[in-house]
Amino acid sequence: MLTYRKKALAMNQEQQKGFASGADAFNRRDFFEAHEIWECVWRGADGPLREFLQGLIQVAVALHHLSRGNLRGAWMLAERAKGHCAGLPSRYCGVDCEDLLEHVDDCIRRGEEMMLARDSAKGRGCLTKQEWSALPWPRLVTECRPDGTPASEGEDRL
Repeated sequence: MLTYRKKALAMNQEQQKGFASGADAFNRRDFFEAHEIWECVWRGADGPLREFLQGLIQVAVALHHLSRGNLRGAWMLAERAKGHCAGLPSRYCGVDCEDLLEHVDDCIRRGEEMMLARDSAKGRGCLTKQEWSALPWPRLVTECRPDGTPASEGEDRL
């Protein structure tokens, strides 16, 4: 599980809301929508936050490409995401970037294996519903107390 604390120090309140909304879309496996939402937040960001968001956007698009059977696009965007996250602390805005990128690689690798295991004539194309359900999709988990305040450092679960 990947954890995002609602109050990330690098984000203002509007950016936090956008980030959380994108995380919700990501967790619904609506990767294209997550990309769209995070792109709106990214436009107003700068510095390390901008790099972080660009990495998340590329992760979401990589997984969208995977879901559509575009392995080349999925791998290419996953690699670009690594470049954007490379200079960040391993944990940024509550997200363990290294863990996220490992989960994404594993998901793409397994999706690729599933597609290649099909009859060669049918090896391309979108993932089937069974394949989609079987993949270890990464999740972003928003973690707040019941009263909506952010969890303290000791309460994080990774």
